[in-house]
Amino acid sequence: MKKNAIILFIVLTLASLSAKPTPPIAPEKPVIKSVHGVEWTDEYDYMREHKNLPEVMKYIKAENKYTQKVSKSFHKLQNQIFDEMKNRIREDDVSVPYKKGDWFYYYEIKKGQSYGINYRINLKSKEKQILLDENKMTKGKAFFSVGTYQVSPNDSLLAYSVDFEGAEQYTMMIKNIRNNQHYSEKITNAEGVVWFNDSKTFLYSLQDEKYRTYRIYKHILGTDPANDELIMEENDEAFYLSAGLSRSKEYIMISSSSKTTTENWYLSANHPNDKPKLINSRRTNIEIYPDHFNGKFFIYSNEYEANYQYYEVLNENDFNKTRLLFSGNQRKILNDVLHFKDYMIVSERIDGQNRIRVINRENGYEFSPNFDSSNYSIVCDTNLDPYSDSLRFSYDSMTEPSILYQVNLKEMESNPHYKRENYRILKQYNPQTPYDKSLYEEKTVYVEIDEQTQIPMMLVYRKDLFKGNNPCLLYAYGSYGSSEDPYFSSARLSLLDRGWIYAVAQIRGGGELGKEWHEQGRLLNRKNTFNDFIACAEYLIKEGYTSKEKLSINGGSAGGMLIGAVINQRPELFHAAVADVPFVDVLSTMLDSTLALTIPEYEEWGNPYEKEYFDYIASYSPYDHVKAQSYPYLLINAGFRDSRVAYWEPLKWTAKLRKLKQDKRVLLLKMNMNEGHSGSGDRYSSLRETAFTYAFLLWTMEKDQLE
Repeated sequence: MKKNAIILFIVLTLASLSAKPTPPIAPEKPVIKSVHGVEWTDEYDYMREHKNLPEVMKYIKAENKYTQKVSKSFHKLQNQIFDEMKNRIREDDVSVPYKKGDWFYYYEIKKGQSYGINYRINLKSKEKQILLDENKMTKGKAFFSVGTYQVSPNDSLLAYSVDFEGAEQYTMMIKNIRNNQHYSEKITNAEGVVWFNDSKTFLYSLQDEKYRTYRIYKHILGTDPANDELIMEENDEAFYLSAGLSRSKEYIMISSSSKTTTENWYLSANHPNDKPKLINSRRTNIEIYPDHFNGKFFIYSNEYEANYQYYEVLNENDFNKTRLLFSGNQRKILNDVLHFKDYMIVSERIDGQNRIRVINRENGYEFSPNFDSSNYSIVCDTNLDPYSDSLRFSYDSMTEPSILYQVNLKEMESNPHYKRENYRILKQYNPQTPYDKSLYEEKTVYVEIDEQTQIPMMLVYRKDLFKGNNPCLLYAYGSYGSSEDPYFSSARLSLLDRGWIYAVAQIRGGGELGKEWHEQGRLLNRKNTFNDFIACAEYLIKEGYTSKEKLSINGGSAGGMLIGAVINQRPELFHAAVADVPFVDVLSTMLDSTLALTIPEYEEWGNPYEKEYFDYIASYSPYDHVKAQSYPYLLINAGFRDSRVAYWEPLKWTAKLRKLKQDKRVLLLKMNMNEGHSGSGDRYSSLRETAFTYAFLLWTMEKDQLE
């Protein structure tokens, strides 16, 4: 009997070790909702109610435990990929110093450290000072992020803010740099600091309970923040208040902004007791952004051109009296203008790609940095000194490691042969392991939707491994008019060197091709975004780049909405999908005006209390359209402290998918308990998360072949 019992124990133990982990099942508590006479049932709505938190936490722990068990199958691969990624980065690294006043400021990080130290060195005395030692500040903390970071005009004080929770709620402190002592005052829920030129007074924005910056206060150093003077308050929940310093440093600009509309004021940076003066009142869908330099005000606006224009104000007492300097058009988007004493630097997007144009203020002569390439992006970097003749800008492409350049504008203007080889390289972000860019190819293809619409899609892959029908990861965002530009990723090499293609679809809803591109994916045009993405996937398959069995997709936040929508519509088209902090419970969230971002988001998705928008959102909301069908392999990454996409959105989505999906493919929810919307500020943790995602994708490909 004893021998038989031992044998039975061994058999049962081996069986339990070989058994597949069982995914958890969330309890259902159906709630019937009704709006506009339409009723629907939500089985998991309880997950968002605080009173149910213990039960919800139990389910989250069960999901994370299941993910841990399943991921043991690719844990070794994750570690291998993490080591690859870590070996490519500079573990000992120093940023390129930038000049402010009599100091050079820079950031240094050491091998083995997750965070770095902010330093500055005096140009004359060579004295070196520590501004913030982030590693010391993070001791005993599960999360850390620096928000505001502003040195006073007299170079003696540092106002900075930190978040130790991951929910983007910051506490502001003021430090005397010279003696390394902090002032007693701390300001909670504060964002953005703008110093007055007296170096003892500053403005800051205060958040409300919905994380909206709704007030601007004035603080005087050494006084109790409870007595700070209220400068401005914004009661419209669609608008956020912010403040910034003009290029001339003579004025502080205050702006109240929604997604589509702005109202602006200014006040003297030299007179802290002055009251704000109005520049422009808000008018729906009119964006105006002011600046001041060399005794003149300037206006950047979309009032008469959707892709923006730039004006010089002729009379500071009447901001309607202006002279047009630059204009965007259907092919060219005006992004920004940066003032130097002798030049204006115009940043613009031409045919979807970032470019820089330099204009001599006196004679109007124009010239630009040029590169012998068609797929690249150049944008201005840190250029704090308007009286310098040097311009810093960054160069990015999909195959060439990013480069920080500096050029002498006078030399470039006077020398027609001043080409790339003459540009000064301040830093090239080369991988630390051998990298040969000639082994890789990047290109942009165009996916035709109709006679008027072609979707640009950037591709990068190894030339020697590209033979058709390769595994492919397709990424897109497609929201808020945000643009996806080419950039080099050393982490991405772990996919490319394993024969993968990486594709970025610049779908409508983004801003790559201008304001109209955004409009065609906004509000009642949102489904264009999903259809564009599906068309790009079909193109990759049709043209032989990949196949349904090898195509994986990825998107985050609003891009997670995209992932949720397309796997509902065309699940058979994709092998695997990764959704990061996904905004998927769109209908319920947009119906809840108590949440942080709901009211401001009406301008992007529509207000569902209006029947037209309710019907439209209800027709695509990913959570509400999960159904009994087969789905791709799924990895859902979420942050429990996320203040933008609440944790219950990916949680509810996971629960509903588990209930309804008809396939045996793995679905993993990875809920990071100490992180928010932007993930970890720890560079090693960030690499581990990427390695986890890549290992999951590779494992699913191998798993499919074995099964």
